[in-house]
Amino acid sequence: MKRLVLNDKGMSIMITVFIMLTLSTMAFVAGSCFVVDTHMAEDTYKATQALFLAEAGIQCALEEQLDSDSNWSDVTDFSRSLGPGSFSVEFANVSSHSVDVESTGTYGETSRTVVQSFVLTPGAPPEAFNYAIHAGNNINMSNTDGLLEGDVSSGSGSVHMGEIDVDGDIEPSSGVPLPTVDFTGYYNDAPSTQRITGDYTFLSGGSYNGVWYITGNATVESWVTINGTIIAEGNIDLGQSSGITIDPVDNYPALISRGNINANQLSSSTIQGLVYAALNVNNVIMNNLSGVTFLGTIIAGNNLNMNSAEDITCIYDPAIVTNPPPHFIGGTDTISSAQWKEEY
Repeated sequence: MKRLVLNDKGMSIMITVFIMLTLSTMAFVAGSCFVVDTHMAEDTYKATQALFLAEAGIQCALEEQLDSDSNWSDVTDFSRSLGPGSFSVEFANVSSHSVDVESTGTYGETSRTVVQSFVLTPGAPPEAFNYAIHAGNNINMSNTDGLLEGDVSSGSGSVHMGEIDVDGDIEPSSGVPLPTVDFTGYYNDAPSTQRITGDYTFLSGGSYNGVWYITGNATVESWVTINGTIIAEGNIDLGQSSGITIDPVDNYPALISRGNINANQLSSSTIQGLVYAALNVNNVIMNNLSGVTFLGTIIAGNNLNMNSAEDITCIYDPAIVTNPPPHFIGGTDTISSAQWKEEY
C-alpha cells in the first residue's frame, strides 16, 4: 500500500484554497443580505408612501366635504391622483352627523387602507329660532285678532300685537341677530329639475314635492299643496290666494326668500315650518289675512306687517331648536375624530 505524503508546498496551497473559499462564501452571503435589505427597504418605502396617500385622502374628505357642510348625508365617494400615486375615498355608515371615511392609498403595486370615523356636533342654533315671530326691525299687527303661542321679538324696533291673544313673552328691541342662510346649500339640495332659472308659478290645484329653488320670483296660486320647501332669490307671493298647504319634509323650512314675502289677503291656509325673508331690508307682509294657521316660526329681516287680519293662529314649534333646518349658521359646529384604524 502506498502512503500519500504532503510537503509544505502542498499544505500552503490547500490553506490558500480554503481561505479563498471562505472569503467567497462570506462575500456571497453579504451580497445576498444586501439584496434582501435593498428589497426590504424598497417595500418599506412603498408601504410608507401608500400610507401617506391614504392619509391624504382622509384629509381631502375632511376639508372638501365634511368641514364645509352641516349635513353629511349627501357626501359622495371620490378618487384622485397625487404625484406618482393615488387615493380613493369611500364613505360608510353615513348619517347627517356621523360618517366613516375609508381611504385607500396606492403607490406602484402597494396599497394601504385606513378608516377614520368623524362625528359632527352642531353648534347652537340661531337665537332667533327661539321665537314664534322675530323681526330685525318692527312688528306691526294692528287690528288683528287670533292666537299666538310662543315668544315674540324685534331686534331693534317696536312690537304692536293688536288684539292677538299672546301666550308668551314680548321682547321689543331685543338685540337678537338675524340668522344667516347658505342659499348654495339649498340649491344643491334641490333636484336638477326643480332648480328654476327666472320666475316660477305654482299653479292652482297643483301638488309639489321636495325642495324647489327659484332664482327669480315665486308665485303660489290657490289650492296648491307643497310637501316640501320653496327657496326664492326674489320675492315669494301668496297674495289673494286661498287653500294653500305647505308642509316641509323633516326639518326643512317652508319658505325662504332673499326678497319680500307677500301674503296679503291669503285665506284658509296652513303653513308649517320656518317662514323667512332673509335679508335685513326685506319684509314679511301679511295684511288682511283670514283663517290662516302658522305652525313654526316667522322671521322678517326688516319689518313684519300683519295688519287687519282675523282668525290668525301662530303656534311655535320648539323642534326648530332641537332639530334646526339645514344651511343656517348659528354657533360653530365641531368635528371630532372618533376612531382610526388600518384595514389589512
